[in-house]
Amino acid sequence: MSRRTAPRAADADARPAVELAAGLREYALAALAGPLPAASRQARFGLGWFGNALADEVLSVGEFVELGHPEARLPEAPADLSGVFPDGHAEASAMIAEHARATIAGDPQAWAVAVMLLPEFSGTVPELLATAAAVATST
Repeated sequence: MSRRTAPRAADADARPAVELAAGLREYALAALAGPLPAASRQARFGLGWFGNALADEVLSVGEFVELGHPEARLPEAPADLSGVFPDGHAEASAMIAEHARATIAGDPQAWAVAVMLLPEFSGTVPELLATAAAVATST
């Protein structure tokens, strides 16, 4: 007798992953591999997959902060959920601040690099901060 199992995150197609992300952890992780939807799209279509996944604890805020991208969208994304997930924004903000303290705190040059990279950087918050720190120490 075969047992049906959810696909591994690496095997999930991005489009169905976003559609199914609110219900299955594997799909939610696969959906995080793609860019977070823009705030204007969320306003038109409601919470979106990540809101439901966070509210239903399919994803943790930590996973959202560590894996979500582009990083320019990440700080505002949990704010979209304030009505149904009020602690999400505060927790995500605290995690992002901790990453900044651990990676580039006290280094004005690294902060400047991070700010310059921010608009076009397509990676995660930890990747942005690590890149800024690396560039600042290499100059």
